[in-house]
Amino acid sequence: MPPLLEQLEPRLLSLAAILSVYIMYRRGLIRQYRALSVYIVVEALGDLLVSLLPVGKREYFAAWSVISAAFLLLQVWISSELARILLTQFKNIADYIHQRFRLFLFIAAAGSVALVYLAGQALAGGDFSLTAYRTHWALGYARLLIICIDSAVILFLLLAGAYFLYFPVRISRNFVIYYITFLFWALVYLGSQIVTGSVLDPTLLSATNHLLFFVTLAGYLVLMFSLRPAEQDELVQPRNPDPPTAQRLLAQLDQINGLLGSAGDVN
Repeated sequence: MPPLLEQLEPRLLSLAAILSVYIMYRRGLIRQYRALSVYIVVEALGDLLVSLLPVGKREYFAAWSVISAAFLLLQVWISSELARILLTQFKNIADYIHQRFRLFLFIAAAGSVALVYLAGQALAGGDFSLTAYRTHWALGYARLLIICIDSAVILFLLLAGAYFLYFPVRISRNFVIYYITFLFWALVYLGSQIVTGSVLDPTLLSATNHLLFFVTLAGYLVLMFSLRPAEQDELVQPRNPDPPTAQRLLAQLDQINGLLGSAGDVN
């Protein structure tokens, strides 16, 4: 790809991100999707900042470490937000999962601090070439942290998808768009981290970066053109089993919700 287009990519992403958040604001969705909005803003600012820094310099890798650390925390926050929205009908289950997410958020915060520390160890070496970036032991551990936490987020997202595909629950159309968009972002981001840490072929690395750009841009376009205003959103039911089966499955959820509520009262 021509160098000019490579320079334009992060600026295009930043512009698309700002437009996405503005449209969400105009449609009354910011408060409901607060974590997603912050994630998009941070990503826009991060892309713009990195694009302005010279590759192979200390400032570039320092910015990468801080932005990557922020993404770890934001991914966990988004997962928590998705769980809260998905389990609106079952408050006790939602509270139970939210408490577990606090532990997950603490682990992600510790991982973020460790990531910045490891990146600092690499920066102290004074070698800022792209080869050093991909082979330095400290940055190797930093990427491993990113991969582990991102994999945990993806596992949760897949379990959440299994939940609303198995149980006959009604969820908003906007939620489905939010969920699918973020799942694709997380999968491609995880793949890019794996490729970046294990491949030194410049052509493949460049192709990976372009793929990440197009998937991210596609996600912004989906959010801009598919999310409906809050008052026009509608409920959908991905699974529509026969009435006896639906009653049995919902009764199971009600039972779990009740048991968790009783356990909370005892504690």
